[in-house]
Amino acid sequence: MSDEQPDRSRTERRDPWAPPQDAVPASPQHVPRQPQDQAAPPEPGAGPYPPPPPAVPYGPHQPYEGPYEPYPAPYPPGYGGYPYAAWLHPAPRNALGTAALVLGIVGTVAAITLFGVIVGLPLGVLALVFGIIGRHRARRGEATNGGQALSGAILGAAAIAVSIAVIALVATSYSSWFGGPDVALVSTGGTYDAPLAADGTAKFDDGTQVTVTTPQRFTPPAGADGYSAGDTAYRFTVTVRNTGDGDLHLGDYTYFGTAGTDQTDLQLISTSSGELAQDFPDVLRPGQVSKVVFAFDVPPGLTPLQFDFEPTTNHEDAYWELRLR
Repeated sequence: MSDEQPDRSRTERRDPWAPPQDAVPASPQHVPRQPQDQAAPPEPGAGPYPPPPPAVPYGPHQPYEGPYEPYPAPYPPGYGGYPYAAWLHPAPRNALGTAALVLGIVGTVAAITLFGVIVGLPLGVLALVFGIIGRHRARRGEATNGGQALSGAILGAAAIAVSIAVIALVATSYSSWFGGPDVALVSTGGTYDAPLAADGTAKFDDGTQVTVTTPQRFTPPAGADGYSAGDTAYRFTVTVRNTGDGDLHLGDYTYFGTAGTDQTDLQLISTSSGELAQDFPDVLRPGQVSKVVFAFDVPPGLTPLQFDFEPTTNHEDAYWELRLR
């Protein structure tokens, strides 16, 4: 054993992180990482890479000023995160469709009455116009009540049609009530102020002729309707001739029988069979003649007998004053 032994107590402790003495020096690009507690912060601009951008805080009210494009700032409230959300989904334009439905209902109900026509016709026109416009908006996606708009347009058209029908009916009735008959008397007698006598003939300008015979007393058969015991029964014949060129529609003829100076209404005597059961035909062709027997129950002391006959609703009334014996 040699006397020269190393003194281990004097041996310097080696840094475990130091590179070996015979190792090749590392290049600047591959500098080994040192422990965090011993590593020194690098100098700004040191190394082969460019320095990082400065840390500048930014937000909605402080834009980023660094070299890179920042993320956009949050959108204001109400957009739902999308800048064009309000433009893509506008509020539906349902006003005209709703108005058309309401106006159509009111106009149709008002049009069925005489005084409501004045309101029903203009409301129907507005409902039809608003309904068509509302329907077009629904087709373009601007409204969501296309069904209401269509219903309003239909009701508006109905209100217009009903209003026109009521106006036409009123105009026709006014012409009949106040405009006078279409077929006038052309005979010298037969008016209320100048009645015809027995066997007199009322002539109309369309060729219709009506003749009434002299009343005769008679005894009604048993079971006759309209006769009262103690009264006097009179009967006479009414003859209608069609000397014109067109058909004469007698289905809606009218008559009245009165007696005395106060024109007391008389009761018609009728039976289920025989001459008192006969009636005029509905249509009297040109050249045809029809005769019907009329009988009235006349209370005692009433004379003369007034008879009013109207061949159709378009003919003027013809009057007779018949003496009773």
